[in-house]
Amino acid sequence: TVPLSHLTDRQFELLAQLLLEADSPGQHFYDSAHLLTYGADEGRDVVLYKQELPVGVVQCKRYARSIGVSNVLQELFKFLLFALRDRSLMPQARGFRYEFWTARELTKDAGKFFMEPTSYFQQHSSDLTKYVAAARKACKALQQPSPHGVNHDDEEREVIAIARSLQFAHVGQTVISRRLSAQVQVRKWFFRGPDDAPSSPSVAQTGVLVEQLMGLAISRFTQSGNLDAESYVPSVGLAREFADFLESGDRVFVLTGGSGHGKTTWAARLLASPPAGWEVLLIKGEDLLDTDVN
Repeated sequence: TVPLSHLTDRQFELLAQLLLEADSPGQHFYDSAHLLTYGADEGRDVVLYKQELPVGVVQCKRYARSIGVSNVLQELFKFLLFALRDRSLMPQARGFRYEFWTARELTKDAGKFFMEPTSYFQQHSSDLTKYVAAARKACKALQQPSPHGVNHDDEEREVIAIARSLQFAHVGQTVISRRLSAQVQVRKWFFRGPDDAPSSPSVAQTGVLVEQLMGLAISRFTQSGNLDAESYVPSVGLAREFADFLESGDRVFVLTGGSGHGKTTWAARLLASPPAGWEVLLIKGEDLLDTDVN
C-alpha cells in the first residue's frame, strides 16, 4: 500500500479526482469528475456528473487514523443538509451515490455501515438524529434558518429519509493503492518507487557533469570579478591553515569572516587553481535540498 497519509488534504482530494477521471468514467454511472474549490465544498470534495447533472459526490478524509461511523455519518448529514437547502447539489436523491475516500481503512462499525447501509439505518434509527445535530453544530451556515422556511426539526427528519435512498461506497487505502498500481501515471505524480528513478550515472558521466559545473562556476566568478588577480591579496595565514588542513586528514574546514573580507574570492581562486593532487567542486548552500542527505 502507498503512504496516503503523507499527502496534504488537497493532494489527497486531487488524487481521488484524477483516479476517477482516469478510470474510464464513460463506462460507469458518471462521465466526469470535478474537483471543487478548496475550503468551500459543502460536504463534498469531488462531484460526479452524468450529462452535466450531479449524480454523485466524493468526500475525502486524509486522516492518519481509522475513521469511525460517527465521522462518516456526520459528514454525510452535513452534505445532505446543504443539499436540502440547495437542490442543485443533488437534483435527484434516489440512486444518488455518496462515496467516502479515506487514507486509512475504516473502523469495524463504519465498515459495517458501508456493507449494509439499509440494515444500519434500521438498527440505529434512534441514533441518527444526534449525527444530524452534530453536523449542524459543526457548521455555522447550517445553524442559520433554512432559506425555504423549514424548521430544523423538519430538516432533520427529511435528511434522514433522504439518506435511506442513497447509494454508498467506501474507497480506502487498499483499494486506492490497487487503483494507483493500475494507473501508473497518476501514481507517479504523487509517489515514486525504486523502479521509477532513472538509472545512476556512470563514473565517466559524473566526471563530465562535475567538469561542466566547475566550468560554469568559474565563468560566473570571472564575470563577477572574483577571479580578478588585482582585486585579491592572498592571506598567508589562511594559506598555511588550509595547507595544514589538507595534510591532517580532517574532513571539514570552516572559513568565517565578515562581508567583503574575501571568502567568496578565496573559494573562486581555490576552484580555478586547486592544490596539487586535489579536485574542487563548489556547492552553494542555497542549492542544497532538504532531501539531500549525503
